[in-house]
Amino acid sequence: MVIQATTSRQAQTGGRHRKQSSRRWNHLGNRTGRATIAALLAAFVLSIGLAVKLIEEAPEPLAEAGQSPSVSTAVPIQPVPSEPAGPATASEPRDLFATDDKGFVNSGARCDGKQTAAAIGRTERSVVVICAGDNGRYEYLGVRLSDNAILRTAAETTPTRGFLARTASATYAVSPSELLVTAGAMVVKKERMLEYRGPD
Repeated sequence: MVIQATTSRQAQTGGRHRKQSSRRWNHLGNRTGRATIAALLAAFVLSIGLAVKLIEEAPEPLAEAGQSPSVSTAVPIQPVPSEPAGPATASEPRDLFATDDKGFVNSGARCDGKQTAAAIGRTERSVVVICAGDNGRYEYLGVRLSDNAILRTAAETTPTRGFLARTASATYAVSPSELLVTAGAMVVKKERMLEYRGPD
């Protein structure tokens, strides 16, 4: 009888120890799982923060060397107001508009080959040369100073010692007082001559 009672108590005690050990392991497992999840969340938030910082600090793309903005070659003619009368600015260097018997030196407004300049004019926005050839024909050569765009077309003299040149869309009248560009009855631009040298 004594043996059976002792055995029964040992069995009960052993059962309680096994249950407590199982609970302790479960409790440790839960704590470890929570710590792992917290660490993963912290790492995720940190990586998002670094990505946002890198995006904000990334420099804007720059144009490669040698690239330049495209320039439109066909621009519709639009009327512009007449230029106010006034002297040329004193800041313009004299050699910038140096001339010789072929037109403007170091400029696109310059006669070719055996041509010579019959008239040379300069406004605030343009330089113009009327080139005379051996065959008695004239050629209008104008350069827009803002972008160095060149217009070359046939020209003819007028009774007022001026010259007239025509394109498909406009007429260019050169006189000692002004450069007048018209499209039909509409005045496209009217620029006062700052310098002019023409036929006597």
